[in-house]
Amino acid sequence: MFIRQNRRNGKLGLIVSFAIGVGVGVLIAPRTGDDTRKILSEMGKQYIQKSSDWLNEKIDQFSEIATKYADDVKEYLEEKE
Repeated sequence: MFIRQNRRNGKLGLIVSFAIGVGVGVLIAPRTGDDTRKILSEMGKQYIQKSSDWLNEKIDQFSEIATKYADDVKEYLEEKE
């Protein structure tokens, strides 16, 4: 459990650090404000889409696992009858 939590924190820290680095890099790049805002807007849309896809994948995985466990419990209880 502890190792799993550390991995999650490590991944989250990596993602946050990467996002901050990209954001700072874009902000200090030699572009106009309009160009920078367009780039940040597009990056935000991509991030939201990727996050949404990832979350939907995790929800599907959880649903599959929960269904399997529910079926296993149902089968176990039917055997006990």
